[in-house]
Amino acid sequence: MDTIYIYASGNDSLGMGHLRRSINLANILRNKNAKQNIFFFGDYSEFAKDFLSKYHFQFFSISLLEFINKADSYQGIFVIIDSYQLTDLLYKKLNQNNVRWGAIDDFNQFNFEGAKFVINFRIGVKPVYKSNLSLIGPTFMPLDTELDQAKQYRNNSPKSNKVLICIGSSDIYNIGTKIAKKLATRFSQFEWILISNEQIADVKQKNLTVLPKTNTIYQIMKDIKFLISGGGGIKYESCYLSIPTLVYSQSEGELSDTKILESFNMIINGDKASNYTDDLTISHFENLIKSETSLEESCKSIFIENNNQNLYQKLYPLI
Repeated sequence: MDTIYIYASGNDSLGMGHLRRSINLANILRNKNAKQNIFFFGDYSEFAKDFLSKYHFQFFSISLLEFINKADSYQGIFVIIDSYQLTDLLYKKLNQNNVRWGAIDDFNQFNFEGAKFVINFRIGVKPVYKSNLSLIGPTFMPLDTELDQAKQYRNNSPKSNKVLICIGSSDIYNIGTKIAKKLATRFSQFEWILISNEQIADVKQKNLTVLPKTNTIYQIMKDIKFLISGGGGIKYESCYLSIPTLVYSQSEGELSDTKILESFNMIINGDKASNYTDDLTISHFENLIKSETSLEESCKSIFIENNNQNLYQKLYPLI
């Protein structure tokens, strides 16, 4: 049995999306085989280190190039990569060193020739990869067991009156606080929760609670009516939970992905976070309220069930 090394960073500049979904994949592999050895490496903030420790994963802070150069032997090693920060030269180096590897990808920017597998769980996209195996579409989204528990809770509980604002670990344009203050005042019938690392001293709205960044966000998501999110992986998790979501993308890549979900009537597109205005946000949120039922139905039609078992069965023969 090969030892699995997963390269996925998590920090304030890169966010936590890549690390979070890589941990989900690692948990699937480990839960199916308790003897499977899995290690993480990358660039980690203290929050990311705490997150890895929560799931009892060992980790070390080095780059992929350092990992390749320092390895005495590649026998018995399988590397899984989830990063946009690499180059085709690094993937070529993996092949030159006969490293067995696979990847989680979104935008098909790199040459994955030589990969044993590539996972891309985006909706409505059919990229062609040169890997041995391409696992494409939402049925191959690695899911946390806590996310499944949140889904079951939502299916068997009355709707709450809470709105969560979570732009992500990297709120580049600092719009989370602006949204919270504006909408909590305008839509006082809701209970608002903002997840932010900012020290906000002048919160006057009694219906607004500010919480620090958390690694137990599913415990909050299970009991909300609406979500206002960034354009990363959390929007897919909200769709899996059938939470009507307003999305503010922080990059062109995120925006193109968000537009695809919008075309399937799964989210409301708030445009790029850099284009934020108070008036547009009020309009977008009013649209979210009006579209609640149709958004829920669209999400339920696509995210029907947990397919972690299917994902494991596809990957296990390759690792």
